[in-house]
Amino acid sequence: MDQYKELLKRVMVPENLRPNRTGVAAYKTAGEAMIFPDVTKAFPATTLKKLAFNPVKGETCGFLRALTNAADFRALGCKVWDQNANEHGVTPNAWLSNPFRLGEDDVGPVYGKPWREWDGYKVLPNPTNMEEILRHKAIVEKIAADGWTLIGNTFHTADGVHEEGSISGEVWHRSIDQLGDCVRAIIKAPDGRRILFHGWDPALLDQVALPSCHVLYHFLPDSYTKELNMVLYIRSNDLGLGAPFNMAEAALFMHIVGRLTGYQPKKLAYFIGDAHIYENQVEYLTELLSNEPKEAPTLWIDPRIPTYDPADNVKFMDESGEAQIEHLIEWLELITPDDIKLVGYDPHLLSTPVPKMVV
Repeated sequence: MDQYKELLKRVMVPENLRPNRTGVAAYKTAGEAMIFPDVTKAFPATTLKKLAFNPVKGETCGFLRALTNAADFRALGCKVWDQNANEHGVTPNAWLSNPFRLGEDDVGPVYGKPWREWDGYKVLPNPTNMEEILRHKAIVEKIAADGWTLIGNTFHTADGVHEEGSISGEVWHRSIDQLGDCVRAIIKAPDGRRILFHGWDPALLDQVALPSCHVLYHFLPDSYTKELNMVLYIRSNDLGLGAPFNMAEAALFMHIVGRLTGYQPKKLAYFIGDAHIYENQVEYLTELLSNEPKEAPTLWIDPRIPTYDPADNVKFMDESGEAQIEHLIEWLELITPDDIKLVGYDPHLLSTPVPKMVV
């Protein structure tokens, strides 16, 4: 874990100290990266301090289930959303007065919601001539076959009032399982360069307790070696408290997707847009930086979690493998924190209290 230690040392220097929206100054740099060559041999759980791995597992399982409530995350052993859900926060994160907030513990459609249930919309204008009618018919046949549903119409309006007979088009909707589509693509078309999912939906930014920080996951399988590589882009990363959590969570995602698809997790490239360390973390991180990294742990996933095997298609009575793939995607919501363990984890224990996270 020298990568993490070196990153902290690069960022936490006097000339990088800047004010920010939270009121707590932070050391910050733009555009940082850590490369973990093999997350199977060395799982990126920092040994410079003890990582709270139970919340990592709980949040991961919560994201896979598209949870939007802190109470549901707590039931999985993860309390990291409590503060965002039930404290006001600093503008623009003034969540308690947000009319979209549904009440205590609600966090809005964060992370897993767009990952698993992205609301997709298509607006088709009404055709006005034969050429447009034929094109409209072909489009409707295509999108209906792809699972899109007609949910309403658009209208011409005058001063905000619908004009009589003023239907101007159709509105179609489909809930898109981005992560499920990634599992399908890794199994069926692993050489593709578009196997990715993200959680930055501009239409939802005002409806969440905290907009996504880790915004883009890009899977890059190697169909020759059957290894799974992944690139993660994080728009904003609290290096003192958030980064160790996110590094482990990213590697855990790789292991889960690798298990389901039959690939072995390999290289993780971890990119950060705004890398920062808050001033209230300096004492804590100074002690952390005095430690030397120990041998990295490995990850264990319960054998009950299935993996794709073409030989199993007979069991599913489907030579194409589609039935088995859909079965594996269902398992994304069946994995529990008890199915995941760190092996050989022996971190340093810090005496300095962990500071409260700034939101």
